[in-house]
Amino acid sequence: MKDSFYLFRFRDIPIKAHWTFPLFAAFWIFRDSDPQAFRFNLGFAAILFVTVILHELGHALTARSIGGVAKEIVLWPLGGLAYTTHHRTLQNSLKVTLGGPLVHLPLAVILGLAVYLVEGSFSWLTFSPFYSQMPAVSHMATLYLVIAVKVQVILFLFNMCVPAYPLDCGHAIVKVALIRGVSVEKTARFIIGASFIVALVLLLYFRLFLVSAFIIYETWRLYQLMRAGALNEHPLFAMAHSLRSEPRARKSHLKLVANKTAERTCPHCGQAVPAKAQMCGRCERML
Repeated sequence: MKDSFYLFRFRDIPIKAHWTFPLFAAFWIFRDSDPQAFRFNLGFAAILFVTVILHELGHALTARSIGGVAKEIVLWPLGGLAYTTHHRTLQNSLKVTLGGPLVHLPLAVILGLAVYLVEGSFSWLTFSPFYSQMPAVSHMATLYLVIAVKVQVILFLFNMCVPAYPLDCGHAIVKVALIRGVSVEKTARFIIGASFIVALVLLLYFRLFLVSAFIIYETWRLYQLMRAGALNEHPLFAMAHSLRSEPRARKSHLKLVANKTAERTCPHCGQAVPAKAQMCGRCERML
């Protein structure tokens, strides 16, 4: 992202921030003049800062684990962006998408355990996504730990259960549809319609103005490309042409290669197949 500045590195992955990020953080922290509210805002901002970085590192490190490249992570007012490439397959790209939200589950468990160790007791309200359901605590440190747990639960549910582009759930829906063989245009129509509906709900019911505006803006750009017949120019659907789906062996095809007395190598995928086979059971190509 342009107009970003360097913060630090983690495993050679540059962590940067857009110039609007510190302005938004300062507004959030100093929006209340009351000292107690200031301390709460500061602590909450610190929790979000660390959580967003860990979320994006989940995307980046997952990309590296499958042989991809993690270029950089950029923080901005609505969260973070992990720039990754070279996923090679749609399945790998889906793994990278899920790598971020899944970070919140072990974090919630670890933080919940910390609450138990500090308090000496446990309440399931700790894991409730509603801030109105707070367990009784005896220390200020425990209060921030409980808030941190709730942040993990909320961000996991938001990223995995809100079917809108460009949220992680929207990305995952598109990739699963493409893997299942759904056409690009039909997939685009579905995610555009779902995104507009979600944006209206977030705007009218939850009053999340910035998030709704961001979803509407990105969805409108996708809609314009669909109308122009240029979906392949959008990063979300360009992968449908540049990435392939991993072939899956089928038992019906494997029956064609029952003779295993001698083997040779498939010239397409390198899989060992019987010498008399007419079709590779792995990539399903004729030999």
